Amino acid sequence: MNKLTIFCKKHMNTILSIVSSLGVVSTAVLSGMATYDAVKAINEKKAETKKEKIKVAAPIYIPTVLSGMATIACIISANLFNKVQQASIASAYALLSSSYKEYRDKLKELHGEDADLEVISNIASEKFPEGKIPEGSELFYDEHSKRYFSMPMEDFILAVYNLNRLFSFNGNVSINDFYECLNIEKIVSGDAVGWSSWEMSEEGLIPWIDVHTVPVITCEGEQYFIVNFDVDPIEGYEDY
Repeated sequence: MNKLTIFCKKHMNTILSIVSSLGVVSTAVLSGMATYDAVKAINEKKAETKKEKIKVAAPIYIPTVLSGMATIACIISANLFNKVQQASIASAYALLSSSYKEYRDKLKELHGEDADLEVISNIASEKFPEGKIPEGSELFYDEHSKRYFSMPMEDFILAVYNLNRLFSFNGNVSINDFYECLNIEKIVSGDAVGWSSWEMSEEGLIPWIDVHTVPVITCEGEQYFIVNFDVDPIEGYEDY
């Protein structure tokens, strides 16, 4: 029973979606059958007025109405359950992100920016990609999405400029906007974190996103650049 309960909770959204689909089909079938039976009953009882026809047909359509109501209830329940799941995932992500930020801030406070960059570079070096970098391009490591990408340095600088131009125009940008400027794939959580000009102003900062490229040399002599923000993106940036 416990396993069944856990399974139902875990897959409730899928179960409700399947039941809703079956409900739509059954409602359509019942509606067709009810219409046939209603027309037959009206003809047999020779109902002529609208009131008489409704009186004869109404009981026949009860199963169809019940099926339709049950289907609507399943659709609404699936939607509500999905919103609850999304809220739970967002809360968990927010908690994890907050803890991670506190850890990094404390690391910087105790050991300085260099220690933070050293940790990031060690993690990045363990994931160093194989193959040669295209001629004329540089290799970059983005700590937020934990991935490498390559492009000419001038294209990277142009992407940062375009990001800040969008930032000045909109008042806020997400980290996915940055990836779009870089012309690389967005990430699932990328729209949830970003920068707000109002938040920066309240902190006494100039509303400008400084993006630095910190050069790192691996043990094999390969060079890449860590993408580092002066101000890290935050959650709820759109609320400012």
